[in-house]
Amino acid sequence: GCGGEQQRVAVGGHALQLRLQGRGLPTVVFESGGGGRGLDLWAKVQPKVARFASTVAYDRAGCGRSEPGPAPRDARRIADELHTALRKAGAQPTYILVGHSSGAFYIRMFAHAYPGEVAGLVFVDPATEQINDWFELHVPDALKAKVAASKVPPGERAESQAHLVTAEQIRSTRLPVHLPVV
Repeated sequence: GCGGEQQRVAVGGHALQLRLQGRGLPTVVFESGGGGRGLDLWAKVQPKVARFASTVAYDRAGCGRSEPGPAPRDARRIADELHTALRKAGAQPTYILVGHSSGAFYIRMFAHAYPGEVAGLVFVDPATEQINDWFELHVPDALKAKVAASKVPPGERAESQAHLVTAEQIRSTRLPVHLPVV
């Protein structure tokens, strides 16, 4: 049915909190942007999509209701953890991955790493790897220091610290040519 079922799923020594709603294939997987709080971000969208598809939203490691995970919090680790969590929660491929903002990095990596399990990608105001180059050129060091010292969830801070590694990983990914992208 469409009533949301929350699960805690162990992925390599820590647990992620997921919400599953709906039924049928493909499974629509929602990936949030900065802050990694997908359960909150997608709370109004997920039930609407769950009327006609299986859906999964989740909080990334160290964000929201999920436990912190090991560093570095780069795109490859995040995509691999999501893949493990989906399997353990019983969310069946094929997946349509929906990525908001920096979530675009993680769904691109997932599609690169698991191309046979992805039916399509939906980008919502996506970030690109060039964002880091822009920040380096246009954001003053004083502002970078202030942001670094601010109180943000540990997962968000760890993802931010891995942003250069993530950008390099994404630059080396290739999406399958047959994959529909919106």
